[in-house]
Amino acid sequence: RDEPARLVWRNPLAGLSLALALLSMAGLPLAAGFLGKFYVFSALIAAGHWPALAVAIAGSALGLYYYLRFLTISFRQTSEAEPLALAPGDALLLALCALLTAWIGVYPQPLVALARAALP
Repeated sequence: RDEPARLVWRNPLAGLSLALALLSMAGLPLAAGFLGKFYVFSALIAAGHWPALAVAIAGSALGLYYYLRFLTISFRQTSEAEPLALAPGDALLLALCALLTAWIGVYPQPLVALARAALP
């Protein structure tokens, strides 16, 4: 049986947390992963490493395709979507990780300031 299928309908917290994580890994704006890809792409452009930039963009596009395919599977709805229960501690941890991913994506300045302060 395909476990990721119908995850959003079986447990909305788990499904939406997975969706946010996949969008973050794809590097889409308003998710924490965008920050990393933005800085890598900016550094490649500033250094003039055009072949490496092309490879990075191609890899990002392939990753986006894969992540969106996986995401569509998790949003499929069928009549046999049985609920998936999470332990309260697991649900809390999952919610905290999702909130942190979204918070860093929307408000990255404290993390960027911390990283800059760590530079020599």
